[in-house]
Amino acid sequence: MSTETPRKLPGIPDIPADQRTPAVVQLLELCHRQQEQIQALRDEVARLKGQKPKPVIKPSALEGDRTEKKQGQAPKPHGKRHKTAELEIHESVKRQPAETIPPNSRFKGYQDFVVQELRIGVHNTRYRLERWVTPEGESLIGQVPAEIGGVHFGPQLRAFILYQYHHAM
Repeated sequence: MSTETPRKLPGIPDIPADQRTPAVVQLLELCHRQQEQIQALRDEVARLKGQKPKPVIKPSALEGDRTEKKQGQAPKPHGKRHKTAELEIHESVKRQPAETIPPNSRFKGYQDFVVQELRIGVHNTRYRLERWVTPEGESLIGQVPAEIGGVHFGPQLRAFILYQYHHAM
């Protein structure tokens, strides 16, 4: 005779250990599998009707081991994503500050300014604005061409959008 305790099924009374024959245990196991299958079918019918299936309620964390940590999960990224980071850059232009750079100034890298333009095809230009710090602590940065006007869209693209807005209605 089997000594394992069969899982409790709704509507079936507990069977004493002396009456649990291998056939009875096998029938109880079959009933349990059928109950799981019936519940899965009920959940599928509810899903097809647009209703929510029976929720899966996990056991309390207070009863289990608290030291378990989830494996394989990467930390969530924080902060604002850069919208121009994924753009394909077709041209890169370096620009120096308009002012004369004094001697003993330190080069501090570039400040990127991406302009999107339309050339019946996409053409993105990255202006690499040189940044310098003078010995007095003043910051000098290269300038974007005047026709760009500090906007991240080129003059041809802006003209096309305005034309479409006013004439293609």
